[in-house]
Amino acid sequence: MTSRAFRAGSDASVFATIIAGKPWTASAIRNPYFRRACRALNRTFRLSNPLADLFRPWCQSLLPIIAERSRLFSEPHPLQNQIVPALVRLCGYSRSWLYDPEDWHPSPDDDPVTQWRGLLRHLFAEWPIPQFLDSVWLLPGCILIPERRWYLHVGKGKSLRTAEKMPQAITRRALHHAMQAPEHLDIHQALRWGQLHSWSASADLVAEVLQSRMVKDLGHGEEWSRLLEKVSADPAFDPRDFGMISDLIRELLARSRTNHVNILLNLPLSELRDHCHRHWKKIYDYARACGIPFRHADMRHAGLRAELNHIGTARWSPMDEVASFEILRVSPAGTPSRWTISEQCSHVRLLTEAAYMRHCVGRYWRRCSKGNSAVFSLSQYPLEMEPGRMIPRLTIEVHPATRRVVQVRGRWNRPPDPFERNLIRIWAERNQLKVAV
Repeated sequence: MTSRAFRAGSDASVFATIIAGKPWTASAIRNPYFRRACRALNRTFRLSNPLADLFRPWCQSLLPIIAERSRLFSEPHPLQNQIVPALVRLCGYSRSWLYDPEDWHPSPDDDPVTQWRGLLRHLFAEWPIPQFLDSVWLLPGCILIPERRWYLHVGKGKSLRTAEKMPQAITRRALHHAMQAPEHLDIHQALRWGQLHSWSASADLVAEVLQSRMVKDLGHGEEWSRLLEKVSADPAFDPRDFGMISDLIRELLARSRTNHVNILLNLPLSELRDHCHRHWKKIYDYARACGIPFRHADMRHAGLRAELNHIGTARWSPMDEVASFEILRVSPAGTPSRWTISEQCSHVRLLTEAAYMRHCVGRYWRRCSKGNSAVFSLSQYPLEMEPGRMIPRLTIEVHPATRRVVQVRGRWNRPPDPFERNLIRIWAERNQLKVAV
């Protein structure tokens, strides 16, 4: 008992020193788990800033007590890498504490996770709180977020339905099911679990949805609820296709293309599935044609879609002081046409250009994203053909630092003809570029 009391007292004093922003010696701490916790705490309080100064008094009252009375810092447990930031977040809600931390006396026989759950209920719970809600204190980012206010709301015995900023698309029935979600789920997974069970979804579909990337997106509740209800209602739907669909919709929503998403959700499920498969397969084929290797070829594979999504969403800023170019000219073949030169500012556009032109510009995306190159495309719009019909003619590489046109290639790496060279000369003069080819 003496050694335990001495260690606990020492732990409390080290925490108090770190929170005060004073020097401390890591090598003097023998317990590696406690040393790791001290370093995590030091990253928060070693420098003076308004946020740290605001929490400093509350952390002084809470963390030394936890160091003295609990096993949260002295031994390994599933939350050990998250526990210090989580405790700082608790201090951000100190005005909502129901009881003084001094009155908390956990059982020494309880494991660290049980002690953590007991601390949360001591501070915030007047009524029973489902264990999955404890995950809100582990969410990174801003301290004041709706999910943590939901925890306080439920702790007062109120319904999740009336919680602030609870998505309206999640029905009362879904929330009723969510309150019975397994304890290993986090708050976002529990809400989706409740929705799916309210629609009697299969266990396989529930598993696929909970491991998908859309789970944490509560900002587009209407669209996601439509999709989940649609796939839950079709017994012939293969749950393995869900990630392929949800990843595309997630990408579109991130680009504020809500109208496009609603059009897709109005399609029959089989057509929606085929459309999403074609989308990922198209990027895959473009990338393979440019020599980009992949370990997987099945569009259902989440890792493959993550790679393809990175390719499809990689974008960069256009080159400075290069205006858009458009001119009407009759082509050498006698066809009146509108000619444009535009910059390719995304990886997928480079891949599309490379696939049509049959050259290696698809591999230039790293150079473009770093600002070392800028790639432009000369395109022809014949006026006698259907409106919007475009024919790529040349790919142009410019070196931004010197503002020099360093490479011009047509399909199969052909050189530009005199007519095309004249168009490039006009464009270069208008934008103060030097033609070095």
